[in-house]
Amino acid sequence: MKPKDSSPEPIRDLIADLLAILGMIFATIGFALMWIPLGFIVAGICSILIGWRLSQ
Repeated sequence: MKPKDSSPEPIRDLIADLLAILGMIFATIGFALMWIPLGFIVAGICSILIGWRLSQ
């Protein structure tokens, strides 16, 4: 292997790893932000149904 070729390769690998990690983090945050409102909606519906059942 040439010394010229060996120096950019670890940098490219590092950038690729960082991009993969950032992508995973953003995907996780995106899924969390998508599911949080859904969880609140489900909890709200459940509490309304429980309250309606108890009031009868």
